[in-house]
Amino acid sequence: MLDTIRIEHFGQWRSEITPGWKDSRYSTSFTSTLGDVPKQGRLLSDPETGLRVGGREESSRWLEVSLPRLLFETNGYVIRNQGQLEQAISRLNEIAATVTEFQRTSFKTRVTRLDLVGQFLVEPADMMAAHRETSHPLIRGRKSHYEGESLHFVGKERHCRIYDKVKEMSKVPGHVTRVEWQLRGKALSSAFGLEHVSMEDLTIEGCYQAYRNLCVRFTPTALPCDSNLYDLLSVAGKEGTTVMGLSVFDYWSRGKNRKTVSRVRREVAKRRSETFKIDWTELIPEDFGRFRMVDYYEPNPF
Repeated sequence: MLDTIRIEHFGQWRSEITPGWKDSRYSTSFTSTLGDVPKQGRLLSDPETGLRVGGREESSRWLEVSLPRLLFETNGYVIRNQGQLEQAISRLNEIAATVTEFQRTSFKTRVTRLDLVGQFLVEPADMMAAHRETSHPLIRGRKSHYEGESLHFVGKERHCRIYDKVKEMSKVPGHVTRVEWQLRGKALSSAFGLEHVSMEDLTIEGCYQAYRNLCVRFTPTALPCDSNLYDLLSVAGKEGTTVMGLSVFDYWSRGKNRKTVSRVRREVAKRRSETFKIDWTELIPEDFGRFRMVDYYEPNPF
């Protein structure tokens, strides 16, 4: 249920950095009453695990990583239980300790970004089509659709992304849809009902409930079960769709043989358009124990 996490991490840089880490220095500035004040920054990144630790020249201030990648070497798998979550956090602390010495305080380690994810055996094209014309009550920002690739609901502190996880991993279209929520700031606090979310607050079931509460507020559009010519003409007729002022059926029938038009008209009249609807309460049951965990390599079930 968790992927990328970013936390506050106050520590002193190690004098010797483990080989393999990329060490970057950069200059920024912040505005004060004295004007622009220069600030030296430092970023250490581990190509093997994707862990990034950043801060000032003299000390670390934050770290960010994909927890499944730490545990499984890829984020195509999902963290399934509390044991795996604790194992991933333990590995995070272990690797971070090789480059920075954490300065323990009386405060809990605060989470500033958390990605909650779920993967479903739902055709990505269907999932995106069902949500393309809908909105989410907690996101007032723009919506972006990348044809056949992904659908984004972009808010200030909430960002939901729906996409084909298999295609992202292997460049080949697949049958697993990933729905990913990126939470920051007040949106993160609201999702967990806490003033501040700390590492100590994270449980697999707590993350599941927060994720579920976000997803069930979508209202997907019903989709036709079939899409042959008769179904399309039937739906267009029932919805009153026109092309250049003509009904879709009349537009299609122009120049066609009279017997063909009559036959198709009879078939269209017999159609009872069947639809299916994505039901989030079924995809994500209230009981965490009934939720099916799906990895990206799941075979085609359709």
